[in-house]
Amino acid sequence: MRPLRLIAYSLLIILLGAVLFSQPGALEREEKTGNAGAVIAVPRGEGVDVSIHYFLPMDSPVGSDWIAVTRAIPVLIPVGKRPSTFMFRPDWYATFLRIAGTALVGLGLAAVSGLLRRIAD
Repeated sequence: MRPLRLIAYSLLIILLGAVLFSQPGALEREEKTGNAGAVIAVPRGEGVDVSIHYFLPMDSPVGSDWIAVTRAIPVLIPVGKRPSTFMFRPDWYATFLRIAGTALVGLGLAAVSGLLRRIAD
């Protein structure tokens, strides 16, 4: 297992999460307030923090003020002359990030420590 490849995969899914979590309505505050269901504009950079928070296999304070919503939100994809939208469930991607983060961090630690190495035939 090549550690640099694991780092590249990790960065790719964290950056994709940052883009998706930066969409309007993708996140809501951890504490419930009286304006439930209101679309909140996420401050710049919070999408990255939330993506890292869900990626790490242990609890961290980075991005812990926000949680992924459980309803589908539209995401605009600017490809070609006619941009298209698709419906995205932020809580599903948060679950994917948690599972992928646990697997990739574990594999990365095993690769760096020497537990994963090729055996010559």
